[in-house]
Amino acid sequence: MTESPQDKDIQPWYKQFWPWFLIALPGSVVIAGLITLWISIENSHQMVTGDYFKKGLAINETKERQHEAARLGLSFQLTLSNKQLTIDAPVGFDEPLLYLFVQHPARADRDFTLVLNKVAPNTYQVDAAQLASFNYRLKLWSPKDTWEIRQRWHPMQDPSVTLSAE
Repeated sequence: MTESPQDKDIQPWYKQFWPWFLIALPGSVVIAGLITLWISIENSHQMVTGDYFKKGLAINETKERQHEAARLGLSFQLTLSNKQLTIDAPVGFDEPLLYLFVQHPARADRDFTLVLNKVAPNTYQVDAAQLASFNYRLKLWSPKDTWEIRQRWHPMQDPSVTLSAE
């Protein structure tokens, strides 16, 4: 005697493969969407600011300070050695200190400003243990805020760089 399809013992749906497979497909998309949402909230784009209009107006002032540095012919030799940052200024340059803003390439919370004190004629120095292996953007300026120089620098690839006005 042959078995008819009605005579087979049919398992309940939750013990079968195909319903779980079909539920897993959209379920994995929901989980991936939630993970993407979490990543985007935790790592929001930090380059966009609320005061973009004011920053746009400040670009002209920045350009004027850069032109002033070029007019003065300023050029500084920046060297990182033993976690000590040294800046050699041009002959005749006389400022009590210099400011160096170090901008992380992606994370604003890792930006910092260094104050370089004059340790000898035309030489400024500061402890720079927080520098890591990144392609930083640098901004060097005087306390009077009359000039500034901007440049990129990767300290682990090249521990010495010349900052010069363009």
